Amino acid sequence: MCSDGYYTMIPSKNHIYDLRLGMVRYAAKHGIRQTAIHFQYSRNTVRKWVRRFKAEGLRRLRNEFDVPYGVGSIARVKRENGLSRKRPRKHKKRNDLRAVTTS
Repeated sequence: MCSDGYYTMIPSKNHIYDLRLGMVRYAAKHGIRQTAIHFQYSRNTVRKWVRRFKAEGLRRLRNEFDVPYGVGSIARVKRENGLSRKRPRKHKKRNDLRAVTTS
């Protein structure tokens, strides 16, 4: 089982990001196979995240550019300038699919 317990992940706002970052760091120390066993993922999944991390880095604006503002402020500015997309709601997607299948 993953060593990152419940109480270490709760303070974070993005659990998936922290889990994947931890997985990449663990893989750097212990190798792909041991990481896959430890985190209970397939080796291909571990390889995928290690490759993405090497290719793209952290990709966090606040950390990468040393922005002194909070995450909420950054998100608001991105939203106001049209730099982020809203996730389509489930009922909206379902209605779109219905329109395609009935035509």
